Amino acid sequence: MGKKTILAIIGCIAVVTCCHGAGREDIDWEKKDREFEEKMIKRRNPYFFYNAIYNEDVNLVKKYLEAGADPNRCRGENGWVDSNPLKVVTEGFFNTYDYRNQKPEVMSETAPDAAIIRLLAAAGADVNRLPYVWDRVYRWGRKNNGYKLIIDQRKFEGLPLDPVSIQIEMETHVRDANRVIAALLEAGADPDKPGHPFPFGYDWKVPFLTDKKANKYFMEGTRAINEAIEKGMQWESQVDLLLQYTKLDEESLKAAERSKDPAMIEKITKLWEIQEGRSVN
Repeated sequence: MGKKTILAIIGCIAVVTCCHGAGREDIDWEKKDREFEEKMIKRRNPYFFYNAIYNEDVNLVKKYLEAGADPNRCRGENGWVDSNPLKVVTEGFFNTYDYRNQKPEVMSETAPDAAIIRLLAAAGADVNRLPYVWDRVYRWGRKNNGYKLIIDQRKFEGLPLDPVSIQIEMETHVRDANRVIAALLEAGADPDKPGHPFPFGYDWKVPFLTDKKANKYFMEGTRAINEAIEKGMQWESQVDLLLQYTKLDEESLKAAERSKDPAMIEKITKLWEIQEGRSVN
C-alpha cells in the first residue's frame, strides 16, 4: 500500500470521526435518559422496577407504584430470588453502619429501605407472603454475632480491624437490621412466620423455587425471636423489639443456651418466668 493511499485512508477516517462526533455533541443525553425512564415507568417494566428497588431509589419506586406497578412482582437476575419487591429490599445493601459518612437522613427511620417497605405495603404488597422478619434476623449477624461479616468486609475494603471501630460498626449494624425489621412489623408482617435458610440461600437450585416450594421449607423452620436470642446480648435490642410483637416459647430457652451468653441466658430465663406467671428469684 502506497504512502498516498495510507494518507487518504487516514483522512477519510478523520472526516467520518469528526462528523460522527459533531452529531453526538448535539444529542441531549440527559433528556434521552429521562424519556427512557418515563417510558419504562409508563410500561411498569418489572426489570427496571427491580432496579429502582435494588438501588433503593425511593422517588423512583414511588413513581412506578403510582403508575400501577405490581408491588408483589419485579424481575431481577436470579429468578425466584429477585422476583419479590419486599424480599429485594429486605435483603438490601443500604447500611447505616457506614458511620464514616454519618448522613442524618441515613441514620433515621427515613432511610430508603424502611421508606420503600412502607410504600410497598401501602400499595398492597403481601407482607406475609414470605417470612421477611425471619430473613432479616437470620441474615444479619447470626454467625459469630455479626462480627465475622463485619471483619470480612473491613478486610475486603482495607479498613483497620481495631476493636473500637469494629464495635462501633457492630452497633450501627444492629440498628440497621432493626430499622428494617421495625418497618416490616409496623406494616403487619408476622414475626412468628417460621423461616428456613435454604430458600434464602445461594444454592444453585434456589432460582428455580416457587413460593409454594419455599414455604414447605419455612414450615419446618425456626421463629425469628429464637434466632435473635441465639445471637447473644450484642443483639439484645433486636430481641426486645421482637418481644413487642410476639412471645417466648420453650425453644427460646434452648436458643439462649445455644448462645452461650450468660447474660442472654439470664435475661430469657427471667422473661420466661414472668411470662409464665412464675416467681423470679
